[in-house]
This record gives sequence, structure tokens and C-alpha cells, in this order.
Amino acid sequence: MQKYFIKMTSVFLLCISTLMLAHDNLPESYLTLDSLNDLSTYYEDFENDPHITQKEKDSVRPYLLPTHDPIKIILDSIFLHTRPLHNAETFAEAGFFSKFIQPRSFIRVASHYQIPGYLFKVYLDSEIRVKRNTPGWVWFTRRAKNSRVIGEFIKSKKIKNFIVPKKWIYPTPLNDRSEIPLNDMYTIKNEILVVEDMELVSKEENKLAWKTKITARHLDEFLAIIQHAGGSSYRADNVAYTKSGKFAFIDTEYITKNPNLKSIIPYLSPKMVVYWKKIIKKKKRDSEKKY
Repeated sequence: MQKYFIKMTSVFLLCISTLMLAHDNLPESYLTLDSLNDLSTYYEDFENDPHITQKEKDSVRPYLLPTHDPIKIILDSIFLHTRPLHNAETFAEAGFFSKFIQPRSFIRVASHYQIPGYLFKVYLDSEIRVKRNTPGWVWFTRRAKNSRVIGEFIKSKKIKNFIVPKKWIYPTPLNDRSEIPLNDMYTIKNEILVVEDMELVSKEENKLAWKTKITARHLDEFLAIIQHAGGSSYRADNVAYTKSGKFAFIDTEYITKNPNLKSIIPYLSPKMVVYWKKIIKKKKRDSEKKY
């Protein structure tokens, strides 16, 4: 809680700085914190956008970034008068730093110097590849939904060794799309995903942590979480070790109820492999007894 308070205080102070820096470029109606905060109290563009289907609106709405969140105020100041999602160049010009692009999902992971402690997962308008013929907003809603499911379970069961980042969806304003070329090299993207930065260790440190820091208590909690939340396969790169000393569920887009329980085995120590096989075998027997 203290860490979250410090993070949000930093964001709020940067929010004020953003408004001051943007003063010369904003219309008179946006020159005060109050006026921009009023603008941030609703998502009128999202609700009235003719390019967004009702299905998309209904799916995205439960996971929208809270209207009075300081992060939204800063994002509004960035997106209201420019189109950062146009391409990689405009994205960088808006202050975003692209860390990498996921090779399988095509999602771009970035940070912004004015919003420390958070990451942004986006599909640029110039990104025309589509994972499994499924639009980006579907993957965003899955990630946000499953993050919430896992987070609520961790809290209710008082899980000690695992965490999950909070995730929200920010819909981009209507008036930032006027310069998008109308051709097959661009597809308008209506949302971005805002994610808490879990401050992951390096890949090498992460693999070492799975081999040396995982205990029976870890695996009991791990199994309880994935049995409740479902998923696809679990690997060291999607349940990663953090600088806080906990393991974070960072990939939450899959919702299947029959996760591959053997996918984590290569990352465990020999002793923990034996224990993991023991508890999943017991879990299977217990499930069979119910039928």
C-alpha cells in the first residue's frame, strides 16, 4: 500500500508538471487542472465513437481506467491533440519509449517518462498483423479481466509469494485520428492497455530464482492460483520474479480452464519437480473422486 501511494503521488505531481509544460500548446479550455480534470470524468468519445461496435464497448467498459485517475489526466494531455499510435515515430515523439515487441502477439510494450511505475501495451495503427484473427481490444479485455480474477483470489486467500499487476484500458479520443491515412497499411486502434510495472529482474536472474527460490509453499500457492484462474501454459517468462522478492503473473490473456500443469517443470529444481508432480497427481485424483 505504501509503495502504491508513493507511486501515485509521483504520477500526480508529474500530472501537474505535464499541464504546465503543455500550457502553450493547449486551447484555453484546457489550461487549468480543473478543466482537464472535468474532461477526465467521463469517456464521451468512447461511448459515441461510431467506429467502435457495441460489442467492443460492452467488453471494454468494465476495465476502463478510472476517470479521475492521475494517469488518465496525463494520457488525456498526450492523446487529445496528437495521434501517438499512428506509427513508431509519432509514438516516440509523444514521449513513449518502446522496450520491445512481442513476436507472437505483436504487442508493443512501452514506458513513458511522465508516468513512472507503469507500462503501456499497445498496437500501433501501422501494425496490421493480427494475432489469431482476433482484434487487439479482445486481448486487452482478457488481460484486464484475468488480472482482476487472479488479484482477487490472491487477496482473498492471503497468498504470500505471488502478485499480479493491475491492468486498465484507456480508450483513445476521437479527435486524434484525423491524420490517419485511409488505406490498408493502417488500421485504427481504439484502446491501449495500462499496466502496473512489476519491476522484473533480468531473464537470467528469473531463471535462477525459479531454480533456487521456489519452495513447496510457493508451489502450493501456484497450483491454487492456476486451478482457480485457469490459463494456457505457465513458464518462467510469464510468471516472472520481481525485485520485491515475489513472482508476478504478467501474462494473463488466456482463460482456458485446463492449464498445462507440466509446462513449468523444466524451470524447477529436481527436488521441486518431485513435489510438483506429487501435488498435481493428488489434485487429479481428488478431481476424479468427484465424478
